[in-house]
Amino acid sequence: MSSEGSARPTRDRLYISFLAVHAIATIAIDVQPIAPAALIPTLFKNLMNFYQSVSNDPLMIGASSGDPKYLWFRWFLAHEFIFFLPAYVFGIRGLLRDDPAIYPLLLAYGAAATTTTATCLVDLCFGSDSMSLTTEQFILLLSSYVPFFLIPLIILIDMYLRIATLLKAASKKHKTT
Repeated sequence: MSSEGSARPTRDRLYISFLAVHAIATIAIDVQPIAPAALIPTLFKNLMNFYQSVSNDPLMIGASSGDPKYLWFRWFLAHEFIFFLPAYVFGIRGLLRDDPAIYPLLLAYGAAATTTTATCLVDLCFGSDSMSLTTEQFILLLSSYVPFFLIPLIILIDMYLRIATLLKAASKKHKTT
């Protein structure tokens, strides 16, 4: 890994773990409302049914129902499958190889994930569906969504700083040659 000391490899290990967990969640849960039911393994269907019964997640329930009111969320789920899932795979690979070329992709992922998850959080906190949630369900949903906002935000800031550092070093090197 990196020669920048122990902080960066620790962050990178956190990012790798997070991206792996997010990839599994994407495949097992998040893709279900947009995928043909015949392609979803029974285990994943059971997991989704359990999640929905415990959390009463209005976004996942709404997206699963096909309600046009949740078309925006279905698009977010498609975006997660089309863009985020490959970003997880390439991000893990790039971080394991300590390849700075992965930084722009992870920056883009961080920006997109932070934006989409913030939108979901606003809807969960202030949307009309939040009224049907118990306090326990609301806390469960926040504990489910907030990490998927905060960790991508940290990735976004970290990748920006890494890219800025590389650009400054390249600029400085270019000026001295």
